[in-house]
Amino acid sequence: MLQYNHMKKAYIFILIEILLVFGVFGQKFDYYFDKGQANLDTGNYKLAISYYDSALKKKPKHANSYFNRGLAKSLIDDYNGAILDFTKYIILVPNDGDAYSQRGDARKYLKDTVGCLKDYDSSLILKPNDYNTRINRGRMLWALDSMELSQKDMNYAVMLDSTKFDGVYYKSITHYFMNQNDSALKYFTKSIKLDSTDDRPWYYRSKLYYDKDDYDNALKDINEAIKLNNKDADYYIARALIYIYNESEYDDDLGEDDLYTALKMGSDEAKKLLDEYFSEDDGNLN
Repeated sequence: MLQYNHMKKAYIFILIEILLVFGVFGQKFDYYFDKGQANLDTGNYKLAISYYDSALKKKPKHANSYFNRGLAKSLIDDYNGAILDFTKYIILVPNDGDAYSQRGDARKYLKDTVGCLKDYDSSLILKPNDYNTRINRGRMLWALDSMELSQKDMNYAVMLDSTKFDGVYYKSITHYFMNQNDSALKYFTKSIKLDSTDDRPWYYRSKLYYDKDDYDNALKDINEAIKLNNKDADYYIARALIYIYNESEYDDDLGEDDLYTALKMGSDEAKKLLDEYFSEDDGNLN
């Protein structure tokens, strides 16, 4: 009988805890909001959303609950839901640049280019010195081939903080695609000094050296890029062309090997180059 009473008490305590969590006893708003924040901070995004749902039932116009729930939804790729929450937050707090930036990010993932740029514009009107939004808008403009506008944002980002890799790297990219090769070379070199573990500036600087017929430096850089990232077919194609066009006749077979590696990765360009430069029977240059 004693054991039965202990078990009965234990079940009662468990039932009370369950009822508390699901709000049967009417927890206060702060409980749900704090639980939502705790779960958001620890990466339990779906549970965080559930708590913010309960918080908003208590206070339907609580701005921060909408903002935080929007963040949680973005982090589980529910971008439509995130946009709705950020929009509700913006209605309540219309002068917060962060909210426009976050909504812009969500619209970017949904490929709403016009809406994304409008939100980034609104964010930067309110917070012109927001480094990350400058980078994000610049990247969006770059994707739209608006290179001069993209470069303006990257220049601004570098002015804000020249010690951060992203701004310097994307500034390099705008110079590269605008055929401003000397400036591109300068800033890719700065990018490498800021983060030598990122393969991309090594690759692009190699291509610049290749265009200058500086095959020794081009080879050094592309080798570094492949060391850091051996899964990109373009890198092997770039190295193959260096082997083909440099003055040495003894590394053409290495170029052929690289083209076959790129071909195995699914590169159509590698197949064309193999057909163009190498015969099928003996593997020598045509």
